Amino acid sequence: MLRSNLKSGDVISLKVRTKAKQNAVKWEGDVLFIHTSAPAVDGKANAAILKLIKAELGLRAEIVRGEKSKLKQVRIL
Repeated sequence: MLRSNLKSGDVISLKVRTKAKQNAVKWEGDVLFIHTSAPAVDGKANAAILKLIKAELGLRAEIVRGEKSKLKQVRIL
């Protein structure tokens, strides 16, 4: 799924790597891979993920599944 095809209400799957050396966002098929330098402590990584989606894709999102998992689903707002 490409950014241009995303619309409000769409749910996308994420695979997350925390404590990465640098932030990165990359599509592989229908899965969005996100590397964030934020640690997975007290919701810091989740907040960083949502900021990265906004910065890199220009889309607002909310986590709908997997708040405490490396595999997540987010809904585009």
